[in-house]
Formats: sequence, structure tokens, C-alpha cells
Amino acid sequence: MRTTIARAAYGGGSPSGGRVRSRISDEGEACFVPPGRRFVPSGGGFVTWLFPSGLRVVIMIRMVTVRRRRPVAERRNRGGAARGERIMSIMKRAIRASALACGLGLACAAAAAAQTGADREWRAIVDSLDRAVVAGDAGAIGDARDRCRRLLDGTPTGGQRARIRYLLAYANWRLLGARPDLDGGERDDLADEAAALLAENVAAHAADVEAHALLGGVYGMQIGSSAWRGMTLGRRAARAFDDARAIDERNPRFLLLKGIDAFHRPAMFGGGLERAERWFRSAIGHFEAQPPDLPWPNWGLLDARAWLGQTLARRGDPDGAREQYEAALRIAPGYAFVRHVLLPRLARRN
Repeated sequence: MRTTIARAAYGGGSPSGGRVRSRISDEGEACFVPPGRRFVPSGGGFVTWLFPSGLRVVIMIRMVTVRRRRPVAERRNRGGAARGERIMSIMKRAIRASALACGLGLACAAAAAAQTGADREWRAIVDSLDRAVVAGDAGAIGDARDRCRRLLDGTPTGGQRARIRYLLAYANWRLLGARPDLDGGERDDLADEAAALLAENVAAHAADVEAHALLGGVYGMQIGSSAWRGMTLGRRAARAFDDARAIDERNPRFLLLKGIDAFHRPAMFGGGLERAERWFRSAIGHFEAQPPDLPWPNWGLLDARAWLGQTLARRGDPDGAREQYEAALRIAPGYAFVRHVLLPRLARRN
């Protein structure tokens, strides 16, 4: 009796034009041996397929010979025909096992390649969106949003879809701030889509503090563009912020978005400039306590400086406002909103 064991592995490799390489290995491999039998390792081999795309599929075959003890006479009487049949049987099993392993390897490799491509595109969108926000480039923010939508449409994996949904909602939120010229219908569409995306994330991951916090901020923007919805959306925003606070009250983006909410909310309804200042200062403290190489989402420090400066300017502290604006420019000298909007506005007031 002879048994063939086949396994497959996949990985990246340099393009090599579709060549086929093979090598025989002298390494044996043990397998399950029924009681009363012994095994003799007979070596094995593997075949590597290299594709022009850079994909490498390795088919490894390990053969193990398992023999039943036979009487001496019977062993001497075995004929060449029987031996030939056994060899053919082994070859057929090896071919079937190799084909199965190749199919599995190709399927796994294709899935891994798709996931890697989605990861690269997600990272590229994040980088382009961060640059567009600093530059104040509304067109580039819109382009990043469109890329994100296409990525979401072509990504079936659940875990990846959650972070793409968040990124798309964030892009919508940024576009709402960068395009005050949008008409009411366009603003409603962006805000409604962002809220639906974040609500889907919250439904799938109840402990997602980032989604809860940004959802509260999106509801706040919807209130600003449609005051008659304030009663309903105000309660939803408060609930989203409460949920985020219960999960992680030190999350700096929650603190920032809560401060923006307080900045626009009347003091009699829990807002006001004094409360907003406390939220923004708390956000800045927690942003600066985080390591600089923290994975995305890590946005918000520039926003916190800009919003604290606006708060101080309204409270009659232009020097404090200028200090916050200059601190933001030390982080990002090209921060257009501060350099071209807030600092000139502060100069005109004084």
C-alpha cells in the first residue's frame, strides 16, 4: 500500500514569465500508519508555478510508502504486472492531489491578492484625503470620496467594508465642511449617506467608538443645515455622543466632535463657548499624549487647534487664538484653513 500526501502554499514572488520549476526533495514525511504495518519514507518533491503577475503557487508533494509484512515466498512471487499497477495507482493519486492542491492554492492566492489590493487602495485614499484636508482642496476631497465609494462597491470582505464605510462617511463629513456652496439637497444627501454608513458600522460593532463619535458629528451637521429636524437629530446626536463616551471617554476625536457640538449648541441646551473650550483643550491634551505613529484614524489635532482658536477669538482672547493657530501651522505649515481664513479673519477683528 502506498499513500501520497499533497499540500499547497502561496506567496508573492517576482515576475518570471510563466515558467515552471520543479525540484525533488530527499526529505521524507511521516503519516498515519495502521497497526501492524511499518512505513518507509520514499522522498517527494514540489512544483512551483511562477506567473507574470508576480503570483507564486507552490505545490508540495510528500510520498510515504506503507508496506504490509508478507511471507518471503509471497514477496518473491510478486510479478512485474502487479508492481506496474501499483506505480500507476500512485501516479494517478499524486496527479489528483497535485491538481486539488493547485486549485486550492490559486483560490487562496487570488483572495489574498484582492485583499492586498484593497488595503493598498484604502491607504492611498487615506493619504490623499489627509493631504486634501490640509490644503483645503475641496475638489481633491471629492475625488477621494469617489475613489472610496468605488472601493466599497468592489470589496466584499466584512472587516474591510467596515473601515471603508467609516472612511467614506469621514470624506462626506469633510466635504460638507469644505463645500458651503452646496445646495440643500446635496448637503442632505452627503449627510444622510454618512449617517447610514456609520449606523451600519455601529450595528455591526457596538463598541466602535470612532463610528459613534463621528455619527454624533454628522447629526450635528444635519441640524445646522435643517433646523426643523433639530428636535429629532439633537436627541440622536446626544445618544451617539453618550455611547462614544461610555466606550472611551478619552478618545480625542470624540472630545473634538463633542466640542464642535457645544460650539454650535446654545448654552441653555448644554452647549456654549465655555464648555466648547473645555472639550477642545481636553481633546488636544489626549491627542498630544498619543504616539505619533498611531494607525488611522488619527486625524483631528489640527481641527482641535483651529476650533479652540475660534472659540478663544469669540471669547475675546485674540492672543490665545493666535497661539492656537500658530501651533497648528507648526504641525502643518500648509494648513490652508488657518493660514488663509482664520488668521486673516483674526487680523481684521483687531
